Amino acid sequence: MLDGGIISLVELNESTDGALNADMMRLMGAPLSECHVYGWENIADLTKHLDQGSAVFRALNPKYAITDAMMYDALLLIADCITRLNHNYAVAHRGRGAAPKPIERPWSKPEKEHYGKDAVPISDFDRWYYGG
Repeated sequence: MLDGGIISLVELNESTDGALNADMMRLMGAPLSECHVYGWENIADLTKHLDQGSAVFRALNPKYAITDAMMYDALLLIADCITRLNHNYAVAHRGRGAAPKPIERPWSKPEKEHYGKDAVPISDFDRWYYGG
């Protein structure tokens, strides 16, 4: 952030497409337009010490931003590891059963797509295709 107080805060908010305003609402419950109540110096100090979870950090450093999809994937990975550890523990203590399958990710494609049970006989194709 540049030295300049109010102007630099407004410029930061505009250059990050309102991320500073979003962080202000989240952290202080007040938008940037009402920050004169808290003092502009205090708001400037707050912006200098925003953490990696802030909207300003994500806007200024998109390469290092942690997305919701990344958090979801990490949570699913942890859950898969726990189920695998439980299975290994059970097998080590004379348990039985198939190894657990990983939790299906919403963005992953299924291994095999399946459309129906069998092929449609040619005599029934028109009725099946046109819905008659």
